[in-house]
Amino acid sequence: LDNGAELRAATLSGAPPITIVDSALGGDGATWSADGFIYFDGLTGGGTTGLMRVSPSGGSTPVQVTTVDTARGEQDHFWPSALPEGTGVLFTIQRQGNFDESDVAVLDTKSMTHRVLVQGLTARYAPSGHLLYVTAAGDLMAVPFGLGRLELGGEPLSVSSGIARRRFGAVDFAGSA
Repeated sequence: LDNGAELRAATLSGAPPITIVDSALGGDGATWSADGFIYFDGLTGGGTTGLMRVSPSGGSTPVQVTTVDTARGEQDHFWPSALPEGTGVLFTIQRQGNFDESDVAVLDTKSMTHRVLVQGLTARYAPSGHLLYVTAAGDLMAVPFGLGRLELGGEPLSVSSGIARRRFGAVDFAGSA
């Protein structure tokens, strides 16, 4: 994704790609979920909106699924990552323009509500049943995560340190210690 770009899908059969979204795209991530939707960083009118979702069939209007709460110090919602079986989407909440204050949150795709799980950024689910995320100090953390209830199931454990952060909260595992 690139600000102002199109989101397209292509088949392995070689059919021409179809345009799924041609506006409202932010530049910080998209994920295709097993619930049948593509979730992405939304951007409209020059400002962030939160996460949006759209059907991958093309021709449909994106729907906003999270809203940035500026009254609570939120600045952006980005880096979505779909959980197995379409149960939820992990994402980062940036606070007050400072990535050191970012939170990892989960969107429940059934209730369309979200909540903060832990302070950190750029979370991913591991097949081992753990949530992986990076702290402001550059530590890669793992914590047990229950898919059924979309909840943490224990205390975080440091897996590695020295993870480099890039612009807009992306992480660079190649630069890790």
